[in-house]
Amino acid sequence: MKIQKINCHNRNTIICISVDPKKQKTSQLPNFSKNLLEKMPQLEHHFCDNDEKRDFIHELEDTEMAHAFEHVLLENIAINDKSAKCISATTEWNWQAGPRYYYWININYDKKDVLKKSLHQTWQLFNSIMPK
Repeated sequence: MKIQKINCHNRNTIICISVDPKKQKTSQLPNFSKNLLEKMPQLEHHFCDNDEKRDFIHELEDTEMAHAFEHVLLENIAINDKSAKCISATTEWNWQAGPRYYYWININYDKKDVLKKSLHQTWQLFNSIMPK
């Protein structure tokens, strides 16, 4: 997984992430979901709006790595900014219009210093549990 680009516009930040096709989904990595939840159990309480109407714990078992990254980033922002009330984000992709295995995380949050710190923490956490 690699961060390709970050664009900040007022309250909206777009993070472009590319992934290895062999590590595109959480289900492709043995114990990824279990390891992530052990390191960040707060994710059990996340709300997730998805097509299958699954809670985030079940969604995490077989979702795009960028989507898991989005939720960890949101949690890190909440940890680093106790005053943040409602932080929202979406993960999108369109491989007909853009490159395959590229994802765009759109996050609605305006404190760039907290976002930068949270992004770094999220990257470190993912690197600690991703197989090399």
